[in-house]
Amino acid sequence: MDSGAVTARLETLLSKWKAMCSPAEADDGNAVERLQVATADQVLEFIDNELGLS
Repeated sequence: MDSGAVTARLETLLSKWKAMCSPAEADDGNAVERLQVATADQVLEFIDNELGLS
C-alpha cells in the first residue's frame, strides 16, 4: 500500500470518527455514549474494520 492510499484511508477514518463525536450526529447521545464506554479492544476493532484490516 502506498502512502497516498494510507493517508486517504486515515482521513476517511478521521472523518467518520469526528462525525461520531459530533453533537449534531449524536442527538440522543448514543454515539458519544458508546465511545465513552468502549473498551480499548472495541475502539481498535472499529479502526481495523474501517481500515479494512479485519
